[in-house]
Amino acid sequence: MKPHLLFAYSICAILTGCATPPVEYKSVEVKVPVPIACAVTLPDVPKWARSATTKDSNIDELAKAHVSELIQREAYEAELKASIAGCK
Repeated sequence: MKPHLLFAYSICAILTGCATPPVEYKSVEVKVPVPIACAVTLPDVPKWARSATTKDSNIDELAKAHVSELIQREAYEAELKASIAGCK
């Protein structure tokens, strides 16, 4: 390439760069939730009613223990859900 053409192309490139309007930057505030650690104490696991039964327990005692344990588990589950709800 001839030197005067190279010079002409570089001048055109410089003038083209000056002809474009400057870019405007705007700052935007973005609200992002930040996770935090949850510090709750879990309730103690109760002594389940069926653990008190033996192999020699009759059917009435076993049925009573099963129903009692069902009630215990529902109460324990409610306590766990309440503990977890404290983290939200």
